[in-house]
Amino acid sequence: MIATLAASEHDRRKYCYYLRRSYIEARKDTKWCPAPGCEHAVSYDGGNENYDVSCLCKYAFCWNCTEEAHRPVDCETVKQWILKNSAESENTNWILANSKPCPKCLRPIEKNNGCMHMTCTKPCEFHFCWLCLGAWSDHSQKTEQSILEAKALEDLHQMQTVNMDKVKELQGIGVGDGEFEFLLNAWKQIVECRRVLRWTYAYGYYIPDHDTAKKQFFEYLQGQAESGLEKLHHCAETELLPFLDEDCPKQYSLSHAFIHFKTKLAALTEVTKIYFDNLVRALENDLSDVEFQ
Repeated sequence: MIATLAASEHDRRKYCYYLRRSYIEARKDTKWCPAPGCEHAVSYDGGNENYDVSCLCKYAFCWNCTEEAHRPVDCETVKQWILKNSAESENTNWILANSKPCPKCLRPIEKNNGCMHMTCTKPCEFHFCWLCLGAWSDHSQKTEQSILEAKALEDLHQMQTVNMDKVKELQGIGVGDGEFEFLLNAWKQIVECRRVLRWTYAYGYYIPDHDTAKKQFFEYLQGQAESGLEKLHHCAETELLPFLDEDCPKQYSLSHAFIHFKTKLAALTEVTKIYFDNLVRALENDLSDVEFQ
């Protein structure tokens, strides 16, 4: 009634806009998608303990804290991880602009190249990290973990922006959607596994050093899952290429070679899903299956 009586079309649209927003924001089971520029709302039925939800815009986020979907780690771990990385980023420019004393002999060391691995001059020759001043031998594992996390982020972006377009191209070359459904399932699994893998590094970072058994079990599960993911990723991306180059894709889609590829990729997708389901379940249970001596 009020919208009908509004003085202008602009006023009516403005009224309807705020009416819709107030309706969404008043509901406990509905939230606006936090993705930049998205105007969709997402509902959550609360039927399980998994807070990860997906919007129509394809952005996945946590219903509880509205950060990016982060299963299997909890919201508090995500908060600590984000604050830690934010603080390190803010301090990096200041740190890199100053000379520092060697943490062993206290002799001033000036950074003159891009590498974080520093070596003090003779006779000290102590190897240390420029950012945290810790011994390089102790720091290298954390450095490797950061590199792996960055790799997971890069791969996830690649999956979402480039490789999904390949699937759409395949569906437009005269072959029915069902013929390539296994490939779409594989890429969806890769995207999900890369996201899960990235957050496992946050979980591993906060395992206390004295919990040796838990750390070893975590590294075993993570390594098993990552190994399976790399095989799946290689098959989906590299072994598909010969079929994309064929002049008659529909004909080759029924060839013996393609059927073999299809069977292999479907099997790798299922195995990788099992690995990651086991990893997620174990981390959500805080690795309770570990038997401490």
